[in-house]
Amino acid sequence: MLFVCTANLCRSPLAEHLARSTSAELGLALQADSAGTDAIAGEPIHPLAAETLTRRGIAVAPTWSSRLLDRSAIQTADLILVAEASHRSRVAQLEPSAVARTFLLLQFAELVRAASNDNVRSLPDLCTAANAARSRIAPVRHYSADIVDPIGGRRAAFDACAATIHAAIATSLRPLASGHRQLASD
Repeated sequence: MLFVCTANLCRSPLAEHLARSTSAELGLALQADSAGTDAIAGEPIHPLAAETLTRRGIAVAPTWSSRLLDRSAIQTADLILVAEASHRSRVAQLEPSAVARTFLLLQFAELVRAASNDNVRSLPDLCTAANAARSRIAPVRHYSADIVDPIGGRRAAFDACAATIHAAIATSLRPLASGHRQLASD
């Protein structure tokens, strides 16, 4: 999974770390990374984002640093979840073949909720189910599906951002955990 925002300092690193934590809680072994469409490579995570994760019991490695979104990151990701519509556009510009596996995070959670997840065993299966669900739900306006950037805000803005991201990730990964349990019991 690849999470994308603008500077790779707040939203996408929050999502990266929250996805790893949620994946582990659900008994899944998923890789999560992040990048920014306009990131300056090598910058540390925003201090309030790091503090938010720490309060949730999630450690940020001292070696973690921001990275600029590139074709390689896009090509190796099974699923790309972005914070804003402009980020999805940038992914499509860099790698047009990635459109079917690139979603706004909040929209993806809604699609997964509406999807038939009976045969979901992997991230590509989850993308297929989400794409199939597009015709069953009303379109989401871009501005309502964007995750608000907490940069420049206080601690409460970062907490709210993390809560929004965590809820969307938990909703999105739950079908994989169900499929994983079914496979284990077969």
